[in-house]
Amino acid sequence: MAKAVARPLARKDLLRHIKRHGGKAEGLDLPRREFEENINLSQLDLSGIMLREASLWYARLEGAKLTGAHLERAILRGAYLEGADLSGAHLEGADLQGAHLEGVNLSGTHLKKAELLKAHLEKARLPYAHLEGADLEEARLDWADLSGAHLKKAYLMNTHLEGADLSGAHLEGAHLENASLEGAKLSNAHLEGANLQGANLQGATLQQAHLQQANLRDCDLRGVDTNLIKADLEGAKLYIADLFQANIEGINWGSKYIMGEEQESEQEKDKDKKRELLKEAASVYRNLKRWNTEQGMYDVAGEFFFREMTAKRKALKWWPRPFPRIWSKFVSFICGYGERPLRAIIWAASVIVGLAIIYFAIGTTWELGAFGNYLYFSALSFTTLGYGSWLEISNAYIKGIGVFESLIGIFTIALFLITFVRKMTR
Repeated sequence: MAKAVARPLARKDLLRHIKRHGGKAEGLDLPRREFEENINLSQLDLSGIMLREASLWYARLEGAKLTGAHLERAILRGAYLEGADLSGAHLEGADLQGAHLEGVNLSGTHLKKAELLKAHLEKARLPYAHLEGADLEEARLDWADLSGAHLKKAYLMNTHLEGADLSGAHLEGAHLENASLEGAKLSNAHLEGANLQGANLQGATLQQAHLQQANLRDCDLRGVDTNLIKADLEGAKLYIADLFQANIEGINWGSKYIMGEEQESEQEKDKDKKRELLKEAASVYRNLKRWNTEQGMYDVAGEFFFREMTAKRKALKWWPRPFPRIWSKFVSFICGYGERPLRAIIWAASVIVGLAIIYFAIGTTWELGAFGNYLYFSALSFTTLGYGSWLEISNAYIKGIGVFESLIGIFTIALFLITFVRKMTR
């Protein structure tokens, strides 16, 4: 004899179960039960009810009280929960695709790995909610309160978060590709390693946000209302990103100002891909140099100019034309592309002392006092002052090297002056 299939529970059935349970829903356990589709449970007090893996397709739960309820892996697809109170509820792994949660109180709710695809959460309250690994793709979270929420590795592709409050939220490794975050509040938010490629962040507040290693490629961060003051972008990827007129004062770019594209190139084994990444890095540095210059942050702009030239050099092929790369490395070595005056001074001192040693080695006199004369001769040659009758030099080799040293000195002094003036006139 075939086993009888339990009929779906109606509203009256649920109320009868609650009555038998002492008139309270708290602790009432109805696991894996199926409810009538589109069942009307609005305004009911279902606090603490246990409906794990229950089926509540298109359920009407407007204004219902579900605080502390257990709805793990329950199916609430297309359900209507406007005005409901779900604070502290357990909805881990629940299916809420297309559900209506506008203005719902979900503070502290557990929604880890929940399915919220295309769900409506406009103006919902989700402070400190647990949404780790949840699927919120294409969901509507306009003006929602997600302050302090846990969204680590959550899926928020194409999600609408316009005006949402994500202050202090944890979005480490989250997927926010093409998300709409115009005017969103992300102060002190944790976005380390998050993927924000193609996201719209115009007018967003990212003050002191943590964006280390984040992917911001093709992000729109334009506008005077976009606030990135003291944000941490160390190692972030910014290829094709637009930060025109955004407030980038005090951003932490890392001690070496190396962005994500260049870091990735260092790990890349394929030579062609490596060169492509370095070209992208050079483009990023060029834009960062321009944006910092426009805002009067010339020292930072100088650092990005140095990185741009370094990336360009690394992208050059060694063969069949090695000279451009060798020359670029030489210029970097002696003056840091005009951004390291100290290098020019060290270079000059090294040339003077080094050639003085050579003069001393090939000269005829080996006394200690003679080295001082050769050092003096080297300094005069380097600075192109000339030595005339001050110092008698008869060795033709020394004289020839001295002429060569004068040429080096002319070049180095000119380079130092350009570098020094470049730094001091900013």
